[in-house]
Amino acid sequence: MSFRVRMVPFTRPRDRAMRLPLIVIVGLAVLLVAVWNPAENPGPVLCGARLGFGVPCPLCGGTRGAGLVLRGRVGESIAYNPLAIPALLFAAWLILRASIEYVRGEQILFDRPRWFRVSTPYAIALVLVANWVYLLMYRVEDDFGTSWMGRLIAMWRGP
Repeated sequence: MSFRVRMVPFTRPRDRAMRLPLIVIVGLAVLLVAVWNPAENPGPVLCGARLGFGVPCPLCGGTRGAGLVLRGRVGESIAYNPLAIPALLFAAWLILRASIEYVRGEQILFDRPRWFRVSTPYAIALVLVANWVYLLMYRVEDDFGTSWMGRLIAMWRGP
């Protein structure tokens, strides 16, 4: 089986109507990051891993990174979190897909081979783990490098 995209009419009007809140919420989130510069005016730390254990999670720095990408400072955004660029692309894709589905009144379905459906969660998990290792080794926004775990990881990193 190959990859195939098809349009199917919504079975319930509520399914179509749920696209509007998605468009508004994701759009407002991107607009908020575009207007507010979290890299220069950081807000409160909301990460449970960072608050509880002093260890950043794989998504830490994503808001600051997204804000920098929206300002054209892509190189700096990678230092905060390399997943900021794919996250913004995913947000744009969500808005575009939901808009098309709402306007056309049809749902976009992606038929994928079984191997792809099975391997996708593993690929996402691998990317998150790799990003987490990157953040632990090359942290730019706090003093994680001076903690016991940061010093342990720095031994593997080298000079």
